[in-house]
Amino acid sequence: MAGASRVFLAHGLEGVSMTRIAAESAVTKVTLYAHFRSKSALFAAVVQHWLDTSLAYSRRLDLPLDEDLHVLLPLVAHSVAHAAGSDVYRALSALVQQPAKLPHAVITSWSARFQRQHALLAAAFAMRHPDTADAHADQFLALVEHGALRSDGGWNTESVVALFRMAYP
Repeated sequence: MAGASRVFLAHGLEGVSMTRIAAESAVTKVTLYAHFRSKSALFAAVVQHWLDTSLAYSRRLDLPLDEDLHVLLPLVAHSVAHAAGSDVYRALSALVQQPAKLPHAVITSWSARFQRQHALLAAAFAMRHPDTADAHADQFLALVEHGALRSDGGWNTESVVALFRMAYP
């Protein structure tokens, strides 16, 4: 998985062969094909592994079921930013922009990546505005994720939380 990950991160799915992946992984093509019936199947397994690894922190984080947005927003922002700020996450984010190249199961996993954070936020927002709670949760998560994906270093979770608090009715 490590060798295939390096090759796919550097060259994408189309730019590599099983021969190159085998060489980078220090195994034979026969070994690769014994575990993965195709390059696409290997790619799907690698992407799923990246997704699981990059989001493990945010899934493990003990977020409180707290209706106080002043408590919840910074905690959720930190968990999302921690996951989204990694190089692996950035690579995944670029890959999912081309969903035709990814298996449906990977796209489904990606879509649910911040499901837990979304549910906590929606419950807290529903205390004030039940009709728009999901939309507010989506907007907040998108702001945090977008900021974490920036590579210029001019962003932090505190600024997103402060901005969102000012704009939230």
